[in-house]
Amino acid sequence: MQSQEGLRLDIHTRQNRIPESKNMKTLLRISLAGLAFASLVNSASAQGTKADNTTALNLSGSWVGGTFPNSGTLMIVDSTLTTARTAALGGNLSVLGITASSANTLQVNNTGGATLTIGTSGINSSGAGALTFNNATSLGGNITLANTATGILSLSHLTLTTNQTWALGSTSTNNRITLTGTLTTGGNTLNVSANNGNFGILNFASTGITLGSE
Repeated sequence: MQSQEGLRLDIHTRQNRIPESKNMKTLLRISLAGLAFASLVNSASAQGTKADNTTALNLSGSWVGGTFPNSGTLMIVDSTLTTARTAALGGNLSVLGITASSANTLQVNNTGGATLTIGTSGINSSGAGALTFNNATSLGGNITLANTATGILSLSHLTLTTNQTWALGSTSTNNRITLTGTLTTGGNTLNVSANNGNFGILNFASTGITLGSE
């Protein structure tokens, strides 16, 4: 038979174990939550950088590390391109925006009526490489061509999904936005302005303009 003193000691020991067990479970939950949060942060911050190849944009091989851009991340066109590249859109693609700083040209060709949807970050170009999109494009953000942008930005079959301001940079003849195909404003306002006191060129090349919805 267990003595009263031994019983008290056993109860006291068990009581001390309970908070320890709860603390371990709490720490485990906190650790797991921290790992999940870090994973979400890393996923959200991962941008899609165009790889130095001609692989269609709907394939993982077209992106550095196989990381696609999406509606929450940017499509990056930078010094990864070592020469002019042409790639098919390949299928519908949605990105938060496009940031271009490459000295080399990227041309994206139409694929069966697929659409490139660009979100609220719009298009920001500061490089010497031209950007040409020969596909249908839905634009939900502004366009900014920096003074250093000497590559022509060409857009085909463009639809505006919000009011926008396009800021053109230097007076270089290559600091321009060229619109081909059709421009549909959808009733949205388009303002074209000078960037840092300089003004580039907005060129309508065989473009039909629809001010209302299609």
